Amino acid sequence: MQAIDVDGLRFEFDNTWRALKWDDHPAYREGGLNGHAGTKAIDIVALHRGDELWLIEGGSMRTAAARIRFKNKRAAKREPLHEEFAGKVRDTIAASAWVQDRHDTAKDLIPYLRHAVRGSAGKVHAVLWFEGLEEAELMAMEDQVRQSLRWLNPQVRILNAEICKRHPQRDLVGVAVSNVP
Repeated sequence: MQAIDVDGLRFEFDNTWRALKWDDHPAYREGGLNGHAGTKAIDIVALHRGDELWLIEGGSMRTAAARIRFKNKRAAKREPLHEEFAGKVRDTIAASAWVQDRHDTAKDLIPYLRHAVRGSAGKVHAVLWFEGLEEAELMAMEDQVRQSLRWLNPQVRILNAEICKRHPQRDLVGVAVSNVP
């Protein structure tokens, strides 16, 4: 079992997964990419069953204070959530390719990158797990993200605990998501 904490959420991956926290990875943090010219990073890069690439972004705004911070941040950025997410996916793919042979710790990214550039249909997944927004808001974003990322041809999922409860077939098999204790 591997656990990665993101924005108040804990993602626990069973042994069919291999994951790393990309936005904390030394190749991203120390490789000159962190915030360079507005570069963004996905939270988690993972391989499922060794042949499916998963790019996972987590977020939560369950409390009233978190909702206010979220709305203020969105207003200040003037960038819709679906565009920010699609940008993080794009930048993560580009950055992980760029950092190869430029940073010693980038070698562990090679298996992940192979799946991204291969672009096999159904083998790349982009997931936004966001607690605190209504299902209708999140579901409407899926098509917008899919359109923005058509060059990558990923399977797009926008999820939270409530959506997975109502639609169990959408759940991430082998991944448990909970609040950070």
